[in-house]
Amino acid sequence: MARELSPAEQAMQRTDFERSSEATPRPVDDEGIPFLTNSDVAPTFGIGHVPNAKHVAYKDVPHKVEVKGERPQNNRVWYKMSEIVSHLAYKSGHGLPEERKSAEQLAYGPKHKLWSDRYEKTKAQVEARRVAGENVGDLVNQPHPGNKDFHGRLFEGVRFQTKESPLHGDQQGQIAGTGSNIDNPIRNGYLRPVVTNVEDVTDFSNAARPSRNQRRGRS
Repeated sequence: MARELSPAEQAMQRTDFERSSEATPRPVDDEGIPFLTNSDVAPTFGIGHVPNAKHVAYKDVPHKVEVKGERPQNNRVWYKMSEIVSHLAYKSGHGLPEERKSAEQLAYGPKHKLWSDRYEKTKAQVEARRVAGENVGDLVNQPHPGNKDFHGRLFEGVRFQTKESPLHGDQQGQIAGTGSNIDNPIRNGYLRPVVTNVEDVTDFSNAARPSRNQRRGRS
């Protein structure tokens, strides 16, 4: 009798990450592949599901941040499948002789293969839909109206948090690690717009950003 798969193993075996239960489908990347969420990739990097899954974005895993207004809890984190595959190739020492790989690299080998296979299957699925005449869309031309202008809200990079410079006020100072704050790394250029020259990208410059009192309607 076949062993019943755990929820994490079931998630690892999915190739189609669009869920019919979601009111608005996930936005797609430039290949027309739906973006991944924290919960999709966290088990691969040894992090459990909710509430810890979001911690994967604080590691070295490449990700995008969708900035949705000033409330941090409204921001979303997305992962591009091809970037996960590339990152796992690096973590697994892909291309190195087996005898030269570290124990950690050897442990990442099966994960790299799993995601590589999933990526190829997903690309084939998307291409079949495209050939059939379906509008699978891309990063700029999202197929669902609920994801309109998604590309203009998207940032990528590292969430480096910097201390305020004692000589220059709220400007880039010493790096104090990474964290959930988005304003600081955007303001200091560590998180950058994925698509440049987009009019609706939020301006986080000091000149354009209202003070806390202004945001609360105070003079």
